[in-house]
Amino acid sequence: MRRDASFVVGIWLLSRAVILVSMLVIAPTLPQPADGHVAARSWSTFLYADGALYQSIVLDGYQYEKDRGTHPAYFPLYPLVAAPFVRFAHIPFAIVGPLLNGAAFLLALLALFAWTRARHGPAAARWTIATAAFLPLSIYGTLAYTEGLFLLLSTLALWSFERDRFAGAAVWGALASATRFPGLALMPAFALEAVLQKRSRGAWIAALCACAGTLAYALFCWRSFGDPFAFVHAQIAWRGPLTVRFADWEYMVAILLGTVGPHWWPYQIAIVALSALWWLKRGSFSDAGNFVCGLLLGLAEAALWFTSQWDLLLIVAGGAALVAFRKQLGVATTTYGLLGIAIILAAGFPLSADRIAYSIAPILIALGLMWERLPGVGAIAVAASAAALPLYAIKIAQSVWIP
Repeated sequence: MRRDASFVVGIWLLSRAVILVSMLVIAPTLPQPADGHVAARSWSTFLYADGALYQSIVLDGYQYEKDRGTHPAYFPLYPLVAAPFVRFAHIPFAIVGPLLNGAAFLLALLALFAWTRARHGPAAARWTIATAAFLPLSIYGTLAYTEGLFLLLSTLALWSFERDRFAGAAVWGALASATRFPGLALMPAFALEAVLQKRSRGAWIAALCACAGTLAYALFCWRSFGDPFAFVHAQIAWRGPLTVRFADWEYMVAILLGTVGPHWWPYQIAIVALSALWWLKRGSFSDAGNFVCGLLLGLAEAALWFTSQWDLLLIVAGGAALVAFRKQLGVATTTYGLLGIAIILAAGFPLSADRIAYSIAPILIALGLMWERLPGVGAIAVAASAAALPLYAIKIAQSVWIP
């Protein structure tokens, strides 16, 4: 156990060091970008985008006016936990927010490793943590965002439910649904497993309690703004109608097919064909040969869509992995992961789709399982992620918007 914890903490420290050096040491030395500003060596660097909105909620409370209509879109648990440190201990939110989220992210990685190791073995757990720590989206586990907190709570809820610790699943699920809207997907995930696996009454209680955080927030919105669905209406005002808008996803599909920019589609077809051929003939190769084949195919694919298209990895590849490993993952975990993707697809304009998908723990575990079976491809995926991580960090330090 101590060695496992050391591995997770070491991976966390290495990835966070890359982010901090990139944001606070390298970025301030670079010239001002056209669509950003010169990076500062201060805690304010971690208040990128949503961080500033969380700060205003902590300092001034929720506002639901036409000019500040996005506040209800931000669920209350994170600002509630941060508020006492800011208001009573007088610690600036620029310090409290990132430290709170960063500590939760470390705990989330520890919980994710322990759960994956217990269920799928140490190799899958190591791949899962490497993916989670080095994906560029992991930077949102260091900023004043809710990724770390939500990943921790949802992981604990799913893990508790799997071990029949329904009281824990109820508490963690309620807290998760008070942190982010996708936490509400825990309720149908728990309920479906309760039906299919004929679980005890405790499973149903956990399912009902998992939506308590969102229900409590809806009551708050009703009392404060006269609109129990203010958090939904705020999203609509920001993103547009909450329906699957295929045109807005067309660009990512084009990246997947290799048809944007230069016409890469012949190369994409060749990679898919070679991948299928290798998969059919993989039994004819040695372990080393399969590793090299996966490595080369992973390199070729990475060369086509290395330009920050993490949506494809998390939503397309992650979704496919969820389906492929559904028996190993179990009903509740698979259902929650797929419902999380469904929420992303139905959330109107796909703004921050990759960031939202990143905080859905089953997607990370499914990718870890896939990399365990295709270590060559996994090595390329993790290496490409690690190479992009400092670039993301620099852009955020410069306040360059990353959609």
